[in-house]
Amino acid sequence: MTSPTCSVCHLNLDNQRQLLISKCGHVFHEACTLESLGQCPTCQDPVDSLAKVYFSVTVQIASSEEEKLADIQKRIGDLAAENVVLKNMETNDEFIKTLADRMNRLKNRVQMMRNSRNINQLRALGNSEEFRSVRQTVHNALLRRP
Repeated sequence: MTSPTCSVCHLNLDNQRQLLISKCGHVFHEACTLESLGQCPTCQDPVDSLAKVYFSVTVQIASSEEEKLADIQKRIGDLAAENVVLKNMETNDEFIKTLADRMNRLKNRVQMMRNSRNINQLRALGNSEEFRSVRQTVHNALLRRP
């Protein structure tokens, strides 16, 4: 955004120096209009009176722009923080999936071990003397039934 400038010296018009406006509407620094000797330095119209000009818009515009910049910077900070949170969530999701996969593999392994242990226990039971004795007793009891 460009600032308005004096038509004589081409410096920015600001609140640091007294400003004057002619009837034709051109604005100058007070010192610059004194050099023009009764005519507008821009359009050469006769200048019989000048009015003082007080700018407050420049400060408001700058303040408004600073507020916009501050808002944008805050938004950038908020989005950066949100991005970090989302990346952490994504990393956590991947970690949770990895843990879930490991847990499922371990569950399957435990089940296989249980199945294998049961088979081994059944084999051991089938080979035990006590089982053979009970089996023989049941067999004999069934044969004696009327």
